[in-house]
Amino acid sequence: MRILIVHSDVRPDAPPDEQDTLLQAAAVEAALKRRGHDVSCAVFLPDAGKIEALFAREDPDLVFNLVESVWGKGLYAPLAPAMFANFGVPFTGVHTAAMAACGDKIFAKRVLGGAKLPTPAWSEAPHWRDIGTGRWIVKSVSEDASLGLDDGAVVAGRETVHRRPRVQRCGH
Repeated sequence: MRILIVHSDVRPDAPPDEQDTLLQAAAVEAALKRRGHDVSCAVFLPDAGKIEALFAREDPDLVFNLVESVWGKGLYAPLAPAMFANFGVPFTGVHTAAMAACGDKIFAKRVLGGAKLPTPAWSEAPHWRDIGTGRWIVKSVSEDASLGLDDGAVVAGRETVHRRPRVQRCGH
């Protein structure tokens, strides 16, 4: 089988969590080659002409999707499965709608709540409803789990939550 591993465009000076994508791509490539597959790797470029040319050149039976961000933002990662599907190439991972829904923490919380599934208490900017004096973890709405989390991400009370830079959402 011809398998094309497509991953995020990782800058040489990118933080370790982004560099990890390259380690994942290398590990997947090695494992697939051990299984006898014809494997190649490429950077995802959100340009239909470039993707079409890549698929024409590589002629993959399957795309192994390791795209975690586009233009440095996780918010745009659903562009990859959207483009793969548009060109009719089978790919690993979820399709566009599922990736977009799961990548939006507030939307995901609302869907889970609507299904009566338990989730930790949470609030969102700008009103920060129901925040008392308890401790909260403040993190991005649309980026992966650990992005922006540091010692200052755990705060107490409405005023501290409100002052946290780049605050978009918080939860227990």
